Amino acid sequence: MIFYYDMIIVGAGSTGSTIAYYLANEGFRVLVIDKRGVAGSMTAYSTGIVRSFYANEDVAKMTYYTHNFFMNFEKESGVNVFTKTGLLIIGKATPIRNVFDMLHGIDAKCEVTK
Repeated sequence: MIFYYDMIIVGAGSTGSTIAYYLANEGFRVLVIDKRGVAGSMTAYSTGIVRSFYANEDVAKMTYYTHNFFMNFEKESGVNVFTKTGLLIIGKATPIRNVFDMLHGIDAKCEVTK
Protein backbone atom coordinates (compact mmCIF):
# COMPACT_ATOMS: atom_id res chain seq x y z
CA MET A 1 0.00 0.00 0.00
CA ILE A 2 1.31 3.46 -0.89
CA PHE A 3 0.48 6.50 1.23
CA TYR A 4 0.54 10.05 -0.08
CA TYR A 5 0.96 13.10 2.11
CA ASP A 6 0.83 16.78 1.31
CA MET A 7 3.01 17.69 4.29
CA ILE A 8 5.45 15.85 6.53
CA ILE A 9 6.17 17.43 9.91
CA VAL A 10 9.31 16.32 11.73
CA GLY A 11 8.71 16.76 15.45
CA ALA A 12 5.53 16.20 17.45
CA GLY A 13 6.18 18.80 20.12
CA SER A 14 4.05 21.85 20.76
CA THR A 15 5.03 23.63 17.53
CA GLY A 16 4.98 20.59 15.22
CA SER A 17 1.66 19.38 16.61
CA THR A 18 0.13 22.84 16.23
CA ILE A 19 1.29 23.10 12.62
CA ALA A 20 -0.02 19.60 11.85
CA TYR A 21 -3.37 20.39 13.48
CA TYR A 22 -3.97 23.50 11.40
CA LEU A 23 -2.78 21.93 8.16
CA ALA A 24 -5.09 18.93 8.70
CA ASN A 25 -7.99 21.32 9.44
CA GLU A 26 -7.30 22.97 6.07
CA GLY A 27 -7.61 19.59 4.34
CA PHE A 28 -3.94 18.70 3.92
CA ARG A 29 -2.90 15.08 4.37
CA VAL A 30 -0.29 15.37 7.12
CA LEU A 31 2.24 12.88 8.48
CA VAL A 32 3.93 13.73 11.79
CA ILE A 33 7.19 11.93 12.57
CA ASP A 34 8.84 11.95 15.98
CA LYS A 35 10.97 9.08 17.27
CA ARG A 36 9.95 9.83 20.87
CA GLY A 37 6.23 10.34 20.25
CA VAL A 38 3.98 13.32 20.91
CA ALA A 39 5.62 15.84 23.26
CA GLY A 40 8.43 13.39 23.97
CA SER A 41 11.41 15.72 23.57
CA MET A 42 11.82 19.45 24.25
CA THR A 43 8.11 20.03 24.93
CA ALA A 44 8.20 17.35 27.64
CA TYR A 45 11.36 18.81 29.16
CA SER A 46 9.77 22.25 29.46
CA THR A 47 7.65 20.99 32.40
CA GLY A 48 4.53 21.87 30.48
CA ILE A 49 5.25 25.57 30.11
CA VAL A 50 3.98 27.18 26.93
CA ARG A 51 5.43 30.66 26.75
CA SER A 52 5.96 33.43 24.23
CA PHE A 53 8.66 35.43 26.00
CA TYR A 54 11.74 35.12 23.81
CA ALA A 55 14.28 37.77 22.90
CA ASN A 56 14.53 36.50 19.29
CA GLU A 57 11.65 38.02 17.30
CA ASP A 58 11.21 35.09 14.89
CA VAL A 59 11.02 32.60 17.77
CA ALA A 60 8.72 34.95 19.70
CA LYS A 61 6.32 35.14 16.73
CA MET A 62 6.22 31.35 16.37
CA THR A 63 5.69 30.73 20.06
CA TYR A 64 3.13 33.52 20.36
CA TYR A 65 1.08 31.80 17.68
CA THR A 66 1.48 28.45 19.45
CA HIS A 67 0.62 30.05 22.80
CA ASN A 68 -2.64 31.37 21.35
CA PHE A 69 -3.43 27.90 20.02
CA PHE A 70 -3.04 26.38 23.47
CA MET A 71 -5.00 29.14 25.16
CA ASN A 72 -7.90 28.22 22.82
CA PHE A 73 -7.30 24.47 23.19
CA GLU A 74 -10.42 23.84 25.27
CA LYS A 75 -12.64 25.67 22.77
CA GLU A 76 -11.11 23.67 19.88
CA SER A 77 -10.98 20.25 21.54
CA GLY A 78 -13.41 20.33 24.46
CA VAL A 79 -10.58 19.40 26.84
CA ASN A 80 -9.22 21.78 29.47
CA VAL A 81 -5.59 20.88 30.24
CA PHE A 82 -3.91 24.24 30.77
CA THR A 83 -3.61 26.66 33.65
CA LYS A 84 -2.85 30.26 32.74
CA THR A 85 -0.02 31.85 34.74
CA GLY A 86 2.31 34.81 34.46
CA LEU A 87 6.05 35.25 34.06
CA LEU A 88 8.33 37.53 36.04
CA ILE A 89 11.68 38.55 34.54
CA ILE A 90 14.15 40.53 36.61
CA GLY A 91 17.03 42.18 34.82
CA LYS A 92 18.63 45.36 33.59
CA ALA A 93 16.15 47.90 32.27
CA THR A 94 17.47 48.49 28.73
CA PRO A 95 17.65 44.86 27.49
CA ILE A 96 14.29 44.04 29.11
CA ARG A 97 12.72 47.15 27.58
CA ASN A 98 14.01 46.17 24.11
CA VAL A 99 12.45 42.71 24.43
CA PHE A 100 9.22 44.23 25.77
CA ASP A 101 8.99 46.62 22.81
CA MET A 102 9.51 43.74 20.36
CA LEU A 103 6.90 41.55 22.11
CA HIS A 104 4.45 44.45 22.29
CA GLY A 105 4.99 44.91 18.53
CA ILE A 106 3.75 41.35 17.84
CA ASP A 107 0.77 41.86 20.20
CA ALA A 108 2.07 39.58 22.96
CA LYS A 109 0.48 40.58 26.27
CA CYS A 110 3.19 41.88 28.56
CA GLU A 111 3.95 44.80 30.82
CA VAL A 112 6.97 46.39 32.42
CA THR A 113 6.86 47.55 36.04
CA LYS A 114 9.50 49.15 38.23
